[in-house]
Amino acid sequence: MHYYSLEDSTYVNEYRHIAGIRMIFPELDGIRLCFFDDRLDAYIYSPVDDALVKVPNIESTAHFTQCLWETFTVDRDTFVICDATTLHVFLFSKDQIDGTVTLIFNHRSLSCALSEVLFA
Repeated sequence: MHYYSLEDSTYVNEYRHIAGIRMIFPELDGIRLCFFDDRLDAYIYSPVDDALVKVPNIESTAHFTQCLWETFTVDRDTFVICDATTLHVFLFSKDQIDGTVTLIFNHRSLSCALSEVLFA
């Protein structure tokens, strides 16, 4: 992945992952991103400090299909990852004793009617 600065017209960061990257979901008002790799894992990456945090595994064997970042200022460390049947809510926490971690906050079954509304 290459981060490019439109303001400076130059590359500002490059990251190479150990597996192929399948999908990228950037934070709309920020610089972090969530990506899914060929090993079916999800990660949060920040180019500011090259921090890579793996999203905790969930009990589902379904493949992740989408990621949606919260854009409200107070909750901007919250994001949702979806598979075919469930919404999984995560909190990205930088202020932990163990360092930066991603915590699973909640999960909810996904109604067929909601899937098109969420990602349209």
